[in-house]
Amino acid sequence: MHLRKTSWTILLTIACVMVWGVALQESHADSRVKRATAYYLKGNRLLKARKYSAAVRAFRRAYRTLPRHPHFNCHRSQFLNYMGNAQERMRKPYSAMRSYYKSAYRSRCKTAATRNYAARRYKSLYRRWSSSITITTTPPKARLILLGKGGDKTIGRTPFKRVFSPGRYRFKIRLYDHRTVFVNLTLRPGSHIKREYKLVKGDDPVNRPEKVDVAPPPPVLGAKSNAPNAPNAKKKKAIALLGRRVSNSEVRGLDSSSDISKITGKPSRSSKIGPPVYKQVWFWAVIGTVAAAAVIIPIAVPKEQKILINQGKLF
Repeated sequence: MHLRKTSWTILLTIACVMVWGVALQESHADSRVKRATAYYLKGNRLLKARKYSAAVRAFRRAYRTLPRHPHFNCHRSQFLNYMGNAQERMRKPYSAMRSYYKSAYRSRCKTAATRNYAARRYKSLYRRWSSSITITTTPPKARLILLGKGGDKTIGRTPFKRVFSPGRYRFKIRLYDHRTVFVNLTLRPGSHIKREYKLVKGDDPVNRPEKVDVAPPPPVLGAKSNAPNAPNAKKKKAIALLGRRVSNSEVRGLDSSSDISKITGKPSRSSKIGPPVYKQVWFWAVIGTVAAAAVIIPIAVPKEQKILINQGKLF
């Protein structure tokens, strides 16, 4: 009997806590709705008074304060539409485009009139103010680099198309084993620029990637080479290190290291070096001895006999 009373007491306590939590949550949601409504009315008053920047701030606070519930989706969409109207009157078309786009395609409002109004305003501003750049190259897959004050930034590969704000832009088109192309473009509101470039094949020493071996230029017929005679220079340097001065005529007559040793009086290192190790007889004799020992030792050495003891129960 005592246990039943205890269990009923625990259940009633839990139920009371849940009811209190729901009531607190509803009261908190009601307070947020009231604050959002106050911000919305304040924004309307500021919009009529032509204080557009303050109206935008008030509508943004109303949008953020309203609870994220499906019941309030259309209210949030209307807040965004009012914010877009104020931004249009402030001559900020790109901010207004973002507000209308969010209202038309991201708000999840089920009222068609609210969404269609935002979509019409967005398309109108997009046709009037948006600008785009399209760049294609032959061959394709060239790297497109945007040059700016903050540094160079790779923004994609060709074929390339993107929407940009009006202004001046400088690009660099790079492709390995082709010459680099620099592009200067000026975008006006509503302009759409398309450019096609044919890349010329050839070495670009300014923008050559690291660790790339480039072939030397071919020799010119009839021209005298200013490069020193490499074999004679090496021989002369070897003799000079030994403390003997030798003329150029004597150096040209040297054909091998034995001739150098005759002049210097010291044997060269190359005369002391014999055939490689793997061609020596003793090398293969050592390998044969090791292999024979590896085969004979396991056979000759007797193995220890293991005595198996019965591991069963004694009793």
